[in-house]
Amino acid sequence: MRNPVFRALALAVVLSFAVVPLAHADGRITGGTKVTRAAYDARWGSIVSLRPGLNGETLFQSVVGGSREQHECAGTLVAPRVVVTAAHCVTSDDPESARVLGERLRVLGGTRVLTNGPVQPGRLVDVQAVRVHPSWRGGVDEFRVQGDTVEFDVAVLFLAAPLDGVPVTPLVAADERELWGAGAGLRVGARVAGWGVTNSLYSDVDDDVADNTQAELREVALPILADRSCENTDGAMGADAAGFDRTSMLCAYRPNTLRRGVQSNRGGACYGDSGGPLTVPGGDGRPRLVGIVSWGPEGAGGCNRPSVFTRVDGMRDWITQTISEEAAPSVTAAPSQVAGSTRSVNSVRVTWDAGAGPAVRYRLLREMRLPEYLGAPVGSDDVEEEDLPAARVAFLNRLHVLVPMGSTGPDGRGLLVRDLRPSRPASQRRLGFRVEVTDAQGRQVTGPLRAVAAPVDGHPPVRPAAPRLAKRGARVPTLAWRLVRDEDCVATYLLQLRRAGTAAWTTKLVVDGPACSDGDGTSLLDREDDSEDEGDDDSTPPRATLYATARGTYAARVVAIDRAGNRATGPSAVVRVPANVPFPDDEE
Repeated sequence: MRNPVFRALALAVVLSFAVVPLAHADGRITGGTKVTRAAYDARWGSIVSLRPGLNGETLFQSVVGGSREQHECAGTLVAPRVVVTAAHCVTSDDPESARVLGERLRVLGGTRVLTNGPVQPGRLVDVQAVRVHPSWRGGVDEFRVQGDTVEFDVAVLFLAAPLDGVPVTPLVAADERELWGAGAGLRVGARVAGWGVTNSLYSDVDDDVADNTQAELREVALPILADRSCENTDGAMGADAAGFDRTSMLCAYRPNTLRRGVQSNRGGACYGDSGGPLTVPGGDGRPRLVGIVSWGPEGAGGCNRPSVFTRVDGMRDWITQTISEEAAPSVTAAPSQVAGSTRSVNSVRVTWDAGAGPAVRYRLLREMRLPEYLGAPVGSDDVEEEDLPAARVAFLNRLHVLVPMGSTGPDGRGLLVRDLRPSRPASQRRLGFRVEVTDAQGRQVTGPLRAVAAPVDGHPPVRPAAPRLAKRGARVPTLAWRLVRDEDCVATYLLQLRRAGTAAWTTKLVVDGPACSDGDGTSLLDREDDSEDEGDDDSTPPRATLYATARGTYAARVVAIDRAGNRATGPSAVVRVPANVPFPDDEE
């Protein structure tokens, strides 16, 4: 029921939000019909659309605005400030991914049409807090849930302001089990709604057919299957029936009766409907929330098998308890004192105070400008972004990200942060850290930014040896040299040439050294250049081919530069280029 991970700006490190996976964007209910205004008022007024938000988003009208393309998941308003949705809609596949300062998850309620224009109907409200079921351990790949378990796919969102005027749908009560069949199935009465893919065979057809631009809410009536059918690996669920858990799931669909190519009248949820409501009418005629769109079996062209829902009857106690706990005042405050002490030329030990109130986990977050995190500015040759106006590129380059450095238990008061890029002695570079605290109820608070002095490296690398020919007699000379030892890391080698009879050295090629990491494990220098077989590890010598070099005799030398900018220049060697060397693209 989930789209591939959303990359609105093609910058994974920016929009892989730690809070929002942004991965359920396009599509509509399969085998259903458009929800009329009367049907919306009668049974679907509580459905909401989950979407991303970002400070400064006025620069992103076509990317992070109110348009239908920004719909990620659905949810159900169960109280004026409370939305129930799927856990996989609000958890990242990578919990250690960076998140942007100013990011937020938002909820759009009070509308059945997600327009693509600048004016968005309904009301848009920020999500203030997210609570995920403590037993949820799943991640999501495509529309199939992956991970240690797929059970307990439920989350509760608390809004910054009530959605006044928007109706709520109550959870099915403990004494209303007969309304949804209590595990024995329900032939009629259940309905699901959403903005998900309309063609259940979407993977067998062209994208423009599977994913049109209609933005109106759709609904479909469908039978709820008996638990024994959902567990039967010889039935409609296939091999995925082994993953069905009757305590936390139920499954439902109206099977396809067509046998013609890529056409299907299967009814159910699909790609893009995650988190949405499965309802049945109560004794008073009002709908009851009995299921939350969660996942679906693979194969059969896409979503042509049953839809699997989180069983609200099994989650009701946790949901109601979570709502009650959120109403109580928070007892946790983030640490206000954060300090750092240098342990080596590329590591710092960061310590903090206990804050106030009981904590179950501390997490240390490093604040970095986006270009520093990426290793180069957005819009440069190293981080290209197409079709973005200059104002948006400038905005991205001003963004800051929070990068997890590690976590400790309740007794932890410090972490050693390794592989930091050091400063030179006179630069006095500062690093920014925040401490995030989680209490026993899963509530989180992040402390203020605190500056810590970066480690200092005032020692140049070992002097590199003279380069040598990697292969004698080659028409295109390739020079190789040994890796250089350094206290921190040699980030860059410069291969310089000086033509015989001249005095000036010219940098011919810039070659990355073995990957230097910057705390989060990402390469500081991850760029393409004109070199061949650059050193990937400590056993592979760097080398560079002298393309676009005129015939003649040259002196060649190597300059090693570490991450602090310290340099060491090696002795020269003589190299003869027998003929003018073209670039590879110019050769036959």
